[in-house]
Amino acid sequence: MKKALQFVMLTLSLLFLSGCSDENGASGNISETEYQTALATTSDKSVVPKSALSETTAAETEETVTSLSAEKKSEEQQRLEQLITEAAKIEAPALKGNETIQSPIFGDFDGDGIKELIAVYGDQSEALFEDKCGGEVWFATGEKAEVLRHGLYNIPTWSAPEIINSDGHIFLKNEMVFASDSVSLYHEIINSQPVRCEIDGYATQGLRPDGESGDFTAVHSTYDITSDGTGHTWKTYWYYYSPEDKTFYPYTGTQISEDELLKYDGAAEILEKARSEGNTVSDIYRRDNGIININLTYPLNENDMNGDPAYLNSFYTLKAEGGAVSDITPEYNDGYYLP
Repeated sequence: MKKALQFVMLTLSLLFLSGCSDENGASGNISETEYQTALATTSDKSVVPKSALSETTAAETEETVTSLSAEKKSEEQQRLEQLITEAAKIEAPALKGNETIQSPIFGDFDGDGIKELIAVYGDQSEALFEDKCGGEVWFATGEKAEVLRHGLYNIPTWSAPEIINSDGHIFLKNEMVFASDSVSLYHEIINSQPVRCEIDGYATQGLRPDGESGDFTAVHSTYDITSDGTGHTWKTYWYYYSPEDKTFYPYTGTQISEDELLKYDGAAEILEKARSEGNTVSDIYRRDNGIININLTYPLNENDMNGDPAYLNSFYTLKAEGGAVSDITPEYNDGYYLP
């Protein structure tokens, strides 16, 4: 259980690395060339000299920082930001006046000659975490600004928007953040328009391209360390993208027997190791991308909260290539894999 708690802390620290910035501070503005080679969230390194800060009032300092930020924005970006601000006021006339443009990314992302702007607009101070964005995700181009998806709760919390380039597809990734997990929301940008994508699987957290085991990977946040359904775990699942229906589909698992697994070189040694640690093999799933998940149980010699014999769930993850398997099990391997 100590291992599981360590994993919780590690996962939370990784989850909240991506920050948020508003239009008056460090922003995510990028050039047209920069976005093609990096995620569309970079830091604006402009700062106000300490000497200037010591000789100005708070209002003057804010005005200076705002001016520096505006100088780096093109007229088109400023126009699109204003378009979002005006559209937001029409959609929600009861806004309190503390709303700002946060973590804007701007450029011709799909290469059609038309610029797009993506940003979170709202009150950042009401986000769950200080380094996140608070409000709604907006997309603006031409003369139109629209909310991509309304978040949950009154003030949803987001990581900074990102542009993801994978196999010729240009995606906008937004991550809605909760207390201990998150949900990835994707759009494909086609002809300067955001086309909504779906994730058809268990895992919806942190969807990203993965060049090793599948087209994309995402994390399934669930509770399955123990047999009674307690203990929070985060497990990786593997996806591929279908351009026809704009959906990320999982590489589903087909149950196989131990005899089928033992046909792979190296499998016998892995099963022997699992049993030497006191585990029992329950299910084995083989996926079309070569991933094999072995579910294991470990008896606790006590009853769970339902009065049934209690046990711990863990797993091994293997990669099958050329008739052999290699062990790619992560350090934290608590929980139970679904097909």
